[in-house]
Amino acid sequence: DPNYDPSDWHEAMKRALIWGDEIPIGKFFERTDLPSLVQSEPILEGEPLAHRQLRTPREVVQGFVAELI
Repeated sequence: DPNYDPSDWHEAMKRALIWGDEIPIGKFFERTDLPSLVQSEPILEGEPLAHRQLRTPREVVQGFVAELI
């Protein structure tokens, strides 16, 4: 719907509750008055964290984990 406003919380909630023959997909709600999570946490930019090379040596990480267990 080209007239849909993703900043309208009430319309987003109505759309999120539609179910049956028609199931909407996509972005229902977006806040533009606050920075996104990626903008707030620059470490999240780029590839997924799980696919990145560790900067901390594996032995150090294993030591931290061992202390927690």
